[in-house]
Amino acid sequence: MRPSRSFLCRSAGKRACLADRRACLADRRACLADKRVHLADGRVPLAGRRASVLILVAWVLSLLALFAVSLGTTARHQLLFSQRLIQDATLRRACEAGLNRARTFLARRQDGAPEEEEEPVRPWLEREDLFKDISIGPAVFSLGYTLGGPISCESRFFYGLADEEAKVNLNTAAQDVLVRLFEVVLGVGPPQAQELADAVVDWRDSDAAAQPKGAEDDFYEGLPAPYSCKDASFESPDELLLVRGFDVTIYENIKGYVTVFGGGRLNINTVSAEVLEALGLETGLVGKIDRYRRGPDARWGTLDDGVFASAERIAEDIVGLTDPEKLSLEQLAAQAFTVTSSYFSATCAAQMAGRGGSFSVTAVFERTFAEEGYEVGPRYWRTSP
Repeated sequence: MRPSRSFLCRSAGKRACLADRRACLADRRACLADKRVHLADGRVPLAGRRASVLILVAWVLSLLALFAVSLGTTARHQLLFSQRLIQDATLRRACEAGLNRARTFLARRQDGAPEEEEEPVRPWLEREDLFKDISIGPAVFSLGYTLGGPISCESRFFYGLADEEAKVNLNTAAQDVLVRLFEVVLGVGPPQAQELADAVVDWRDSDAAAQPKGAEDDFYEGLPAPYSCKDASFESPDELLLVRGFDVTIYENIKGYVTVFGGGRLNINTVSAEVLEALGLETGLVGKIDRYRRGPDARWGTLDDGVFASAERIAEDIVGLTDPEKLSLEQLAAQAFTVTSSYFSATCAAQMAGRGGSFSVTAVFERTFAEEGYEVGPRYWRTSP
């Protein structure tokens, strides 16, 4: 039996409808695919923008970090600089306090001193209780000088003040005294000692005529860094570094034996054995003077030291002198010696307690007799950070 025509038509219509539905679904799928493509296309520039923002943020953070490091470094340097300034000021005040203590000590009259003249004793030579490791705030200072040399075979640091009038005066010393001093202290031969002495004399005298082995303007003006010969008195022993033949090594060895202060007469109670020999005294006589001054314990600067009370009685105070020695000492004492001093020097060194840092000041004081003590004023002041 064959299907009716109407049935066939209905079947064909259903098929067409199904086909239309399939086409519609296909169109929807295509639309969805197009939307996905557009969304994917939109995500690409968004990701790029996010990457750019991250890079920019990273650069900003890096710059901020560099700025912070730079600011921290600058602040640290400023802090260290401020601490150094405070430390230097503290050490400077400690040195000034030490030298003011020495100045006060010099100004005070000692027990047993004569009423109208300076005392012949040496209380300023050695005072550890006053000048060794003294605390002042966060700093500690010590004040003193070194005494001794090749003849005495003893180099010792004393806590106290050195006597400038126990040294050879560069401005007044005779040329032969300078020659012997350089031979004794520096250990050089007569030719070199004579050259050094001639150069010193040419530097301090007022004429332009050179000593046989000396130097005047023609030498100094021919140097790579030229300057003129001073032709005037030394104002400080440091000037020796400008004089022909002297270098740092020679100066460091000789500076403890020379001065520019005082009238040239030497305090027999404090003058060193090297200087005594430079004056022309025989080695044996120098030894007898030194033994008398050291006292029974044979140590310089202790309480049992022998003290000369008068320049005229030096030869009488020493036991065991031969007649030639006594005559030589009497002749020299009349023109070269005294038993009192007016100029004193010391170096005060300060450091922070338990920390680094140091500062030192070297000063020379002049002491003059006054009614109820002494007047003491600074004549020379040099800092050495």
